[in-house]
Amino acid sequence: MPSNPSPVSEAPILGEYSSELDCVDDACILGPADCSLLVRPTTVAYSRALVGTVANVELLINQGHFVPVTAIPAVTLDWILQGARDSRELSADKKRLIG
Repeated sequence: MPSNPSPVSEAPILGEYSSELDCVDDACILGPADCSLLVRPTTVAYSRALVGTVANVELLINQGHFVPVTAIPAVTLDWILQGARDSRELSADKKRLIG
């Protein structure tokens, strides 16, 4: 789940989903109705978010570490971003990158 970095900051936030519902992250729990890639309730694991550079992400894409997936609906992305803003598990520095 990368954020949309500005050309100035070039610092996308990379997050992950977790099916561990007892995870400390509870600001955003998604289900199959929210995203066709999900088959069970899944939390957005903000506590595991990493900040990278656009260059490093592009390198990983070029090396085949990331593969194209079905885009998630805009309303779900908005919910994920709001969860990041509300999360106790995401640092203030990372929240500033979201906007």
